[in-house]
Order: sequence, then structure tokens, then C-alpha cells
Amino acid sequence: GNYEQAKSAGELIANTRSMIQDLLHCPTKQVVFEPTATIALNLIIQGNIERGAHNIYVSPFEHNAVTRVLHHFEKQEKIVVRQLTVGENLRYDMERIRYQFEEEKPDIVVNFAAESHVDRSIENPEVFLDTNIKGTAVLMDACRKYGITRYHQVSTDEVYGDLPLDR
Repeated sequence: GNYEQAKSAGELIANTRSMIQDLLHCPTKQVVFEPTATIALNLIIQGNIERGAHNIYVSPFEHNAVTRVLHHFEKQEKIVVRQLTVGENLRYDMERIRYQFEEEKPDIVVNFAAESHVDRSIENPEVFLDTNIKGTAVLMDACRKYGITRYHQVSTDEVYGDLPLDR
């Protein structure tokens, strides 16, 4: 019984990987599944460091499982970690981020910040638009302007899901 379930799960993963590959126009080897976003992001960060990335900017909202890995490499003097600047409203401060990028161009920008619990966006959509859409666009525009080619966006835990139709 378990063999058939494992075989079915393997086929589902292979089919999903193929669909993502087609969607993103990338080789299959670039589509990696990990049990958590934190593990996936840590693998991405470590791979970039091995390829020579030195200046890494992160959102100030990073999970400690990510910052521990970054600080481990920082203690070994392999990287320099800087936080992206946010204003008093906890939104990215574009002017200060531009200044940061002009002063010390990052090799990598990691944005793990997002409003989660997407079902709350129905009650208060502005917060989600500001953070998840506008905040991401601000960072991506800054990366484009300053020629930063490594941008990693990690999604929230509830990007997709079912909501009752009566909400």
C-alpha cells in the first residue's frame, strides 16, 4: 500500500516540477522543492555565497532561522549583512534604500517580508497591497535600477487556499 502512495506522490512532484519549469521557462534542475521556505532560502543563500556573493541585504523582518545562517557566514567574514531600511510605518523607505544601494551595491537582496494570513486581506486589503505588492515592487525596481541580478522573494504560508464564497 505505501509503495503505491509513494510512487503516486513522486509522480505528482515530478509533474508539478515540470509545470513550474514550463511556467518559469527554466531548466528542471532550477526548480527545487523543500519542506519549508526557510530551508529553501538557506540553500539559496549558501549557494550564492559559494558563488562569491559578499554584500547581502535582508528585510528587517527575517526569521531567526535565516538570520542565524547569515550571521554564521558573517562571523567567518565571508559576507556582510545589511538590513533594508523601513520607515516608522514599517514600510520600505525607498529613498533610504536607494541611498543604501548607491553606497554599497548588494550582490543579493532577500525579501522574506510579507503580510500573511491572506484571508485577512478581505477585511483590510490596503495593508496587504502596501506590503505584498508595493513593497515587493519597490525592491524589484531598485534591483533593476542598480543592476542587482540576485533577488529572492519568499512567499507567505498562505498564498493559495480556499475561502468560503460568502466572505
